[in-house]
Amino acid sequence: MNQNHNNLKFHQLNKTKTKRLYELYEQLCLDNNLLFLKKEDGTKVVVLPKHLMNQTIEKVHSSILGGHLGVSI
Repeated sequence: MNQNHNNLKFHQLNKTKTKRLYELYEQLCLDNNLLFLKKEDGTKVVVLPKHLMNQTIEKVHSSILGGHLGVSI
């Protein structure tokens, strides 16, 4: 994402979550000022701060179309 990535030393990172993001660095991308994780199949998943997770899940699932419609097998 930026040149500072190469200058960081993994052992200097002190938070587990920060280390995990550092490990995923090559899979992270910014799109429209949102941080995404690129999956192997090419899809992108938004990376949310913990304090927004419950609020986001509530908003996504509260509409009439927000439920899980199921999958036919």
